[in-house]
Amino acid sequence: MAKNSYAPSTMLNTYCSRACQYAHKAEHDQYCRSPLLNSAWEPQWVLQDRIPEFLASGAYQATGDGLKHFWSKAPAYDIVKLANNEGVACDDQLSVLVAISGDLGKVVRTVTSLPSSYEEDLWTTINDPDFEIVARNVLILLIALRVPNHEAAVTCMIHLWYSAYIRKQDADLLRQYVQPLIRDLLHKISPHAPHQNVKKTWIFGSVQLSVGLTKDNWQQLLQLCETPQEVDKETARVARQSVTLAPHRVDYRELRMLSQDPAHRVCEERFRKDGILLPFGHPRAGFDIPNPTFFQCSFWPMTDSTLPIDGYSREEVLAAGSSAVKNDLFGKLYIHLYGLFTKFRQRAKAFRLTFQMFNVAVDDLPVVLAEQHYDRIDASNVSESSYLSVKDTVSLLAPLLWLPPVNKHATLITFHLDAVIDRIRDYPDVEVEKAARSLAMLMVKLKLTGSSLQATCPSASVLVIRAQDYVRDVDKYFDAHKVIEDFRKVERLTSMRIKQQHTVIEEWPTRLKLKYWQPGAQQEFDQAFGGAHKGMERYLEWKKAQ
Repeated sequence: MAKNSYAPSTMLNTYCSRACQYAHKAEHDQYCRSPLLNSAWEPQWVLQDRIPEFLASGAYQATGDGLKHFWSKAPAYDIVKLANNEGVACDDQLSVLVAISGDLGKVVRTVTSLPSSYEEDLWTTINDPDFEIVARNVLILLIALRVPNHEAAVTCMIHLWYSAYIRKQDADLLRQYVQPLIRDLLHKISPHAPHQNVKKTWIFGSVQLSVGLTKDNWQQLLQLCETPQEVDKETARVARQSVTLAPHRVDYRELRMLSQDPAHRVCEERFRKDGILLPFGHPRAGFDIPNPTFFQCSFWPMTDSTLPIDGYSREEVLAAGSSAVKNDLFGKLYIHLYGLFTKFRQRAKAFRLTFQMFNVAVDDLPVVLAEQHYDRIDASNVSESSYLSVKDTVSLLAPLLWLPPVNKHATLITFHLDAVIDRIRDYPDVEVEKAARSLAMLMVKLKLTGSSLQATCPSASVLVIRAQDYVRDVDKYFDAHKVIEDFRKVERLTSMRIKQQHTVIEEWPTRLKLKYWQPGAQQEFDQAFGGAHKGMERYLEWKKAQ
C-alpha cells in the first residue's frame, strides 16, 4: 500500500494511512457525498422554478452588507518590478508608497520579488485610512519579524490574516511577542493626550518598522491582540454564518458556484461554514479562539462575497501543491501562502527593509510625507471613491513622485476596479454586448460539453449572462471612461502623462490572454470562470512630464 492515500472521488484529501482514512471517514463522507460534487448540480432557483434574486432585483453586482475590506479584491502584484525598470543590477535605494494598502498582499509580493542581487534599502510607506486595517497589518508584520520559530510564525500569519478562528499557540504569540512592545510604549506615553500622534520605531536585525498612531489607537491596537470574553466561538460562528451563509444571499453564492469545478464548490462551501484556512483534510481541532482582529464584537465585518483567494492569482494558486489533491482549492492557497510568507521572512533577514506605517486620509499624505519622494506610488482604486476623482488623486500624489532626472522609471499606478462596470450599466454598447453574448454562448456550450448539464439546461442562460463579463471587449468601455473622465485634461492640469507602455503591471492583468480559437483557450476560460476576477480590472501607469 502506498504511504499516502487519497479520496479518489474528490481528490481533496490525503491520508497518511488507511487507518487514518478510516478514522476520518464520518467527516469525509459529508463532503464526498455532497450534491455540490455532482456535475449535474443545479442551484435552488432552478429546483424551485423561480427567478433568481440577482435577476429579480436587478442587483446583479450586489455583494452583501459588510463594512470592511480586510482582504484584497484583486491579485497582489510586485509594485517595483525591478527587471522591467531600473534593472536587476540597480544599486540605488528604492522607495515605495502604498497610499491605500488594504491588506499586505502587494507589500509581501514586492519584497519577495526583489532579485537576490539587490543590496540597497527598500523603503516602503504603507498607509490606510481605516485604523483596523492598519492595526491588522502592524500585528501581522510584528509576528513575521519578531517570532523566532519559523513554523509558528508563518502559520500564525496565515491564520491571523485569513482564519475566523485561531489556536491557543497563535494567541500566545501575540501575548509573548507583540503585547509587551505595545504595553511598554503605552507606559511611556501615558501623559500624552488621547489624540496626540505618537511614532514608534522598532529595529529587528536589518529591518526597521515605524508606526505612527494616536495614543488612543495604540490602546486599541493592544485590545486587538485579545478576543473579548463575551465573544466565544459559538457567538462568532453564528455571527459569521449569518453573513457568509445568509439565506437571502443563496442565489448569489450559487451563481458563483455554478461556474466552478464541482470540487471547488465544496471547498468554498466548507470555508464559508468553518472559516479556517487549511488544507481540506487537515484537522480543525484547536481552532477555538475567535480571531480578535475580526471579532471585537459579535459581528462579521466583511461581505459574503469576500474570499481569501481573490487576493491572489488563481493560476499561481492552482499550480501550488501536490497533484494528488489537485482539487483542494483552499489547501493550494494555504501552500501558496506558506511559501510566500516563508520567502518574506527569509528576505527580511537578508535585505535592508524599512516599513513606515500611517493611518491617515489620502488627501493628508502630501502633508504627512512632505519631505519624502517615491520611485513607485500605488494609489489603489482611491480615484473611484466618493470624494476623490482621478484628477484629485493624481494631483495629490504626483508631488510625491520623483522627477525624471532623479528616476526616469518613477511611476504612479491607479487602479480602476469599477470603471468598466459603471460604463456597462450607464452606457451599454449594443454591438459590444451582442458580440459578447455570442462568444459567451460558445464558451459556455464548450464548457458544458461532456458535463451532465446540457447547453439547453435552465442554468445555461444564467451561465451565459455571467460569462459575458469575462469575454466582452472591455477596451471600448474603458476608452469611453477615459473620455468621460477627461483624462487628457487630467494630464494637462497635473503635468503627468499616462504611460503608453506599462512596465510595472499589465493594463488588464486578469483578462483572458488567448483568443477563443487558440489552443488552451477553453481551459483558460474555465479556470477564470470559476473565480471572481472577470478581466475588467484595469490599471493605469502615470509618469511625470519631462
